[in-house]
Amino acid sequence: MSAFSQKGLEALNQAWTDNESAKYDAERRAGIAESQGDQYALAQAYQDYANADQAQQNLMAAYERAEKQAAQAQTAPKPMSEGEELQRHIWETSVKTGNPQWDTYLTQRWKQGEAFARGADPNHLPTMDHVPGRTTPRRR
Repeated sequence: MSAFSQKGLEALNQAWTDNESAKYDAERRAGIAESQGDQYALAQAYQDYANADQAQQNLMAAYERAEKQAAQAQTAPKPMSEGEELQRHIWETSVKTGNPQWDTYLTQRWKQGEAFARGADPNHLPTMDHVPGRTTPRRR
C-alpha cells in the first residue's frame, strides 16, 4: 500500500519538476550575472538554487518517511476490541484445559457457537462427532 494516492503522487512529481525548473533557471541567471559582474544578482541566483535544491531534498525525505510509515502501519499489530479481549480472557481463564486435543475440540465448538450466533444454519456447520478422551472402553 502506498502512502499517496495517484493524485498525491502527481502533485509530488509536479513539485519536484517545479524545483528542478527553478534550479535550472537559477543556474542560467547565475551565468548571466557572473558574465555581467553583478554580485547581487549572482548571490540571488545562488540563493534561489540552494532553496530549490533544499526543497527537493525535503520533498524526497518526506516522501520516503511517509512510505516507511505506511509500510509500518501495514505490519503493526492491531489493537484488540473490547469483545476480543473479553473472549480471550474467558478462553484463558475458564475454557482452556491445557490438553491440546481438548483445546482443539473446544476451539472448534467455540467457533461453531460464534457462527451460529451470527446466524449460520446449524445443519451446515461441520459435525463434531469425535470427542477427545478415552480410546479404550470403560470397564464396568
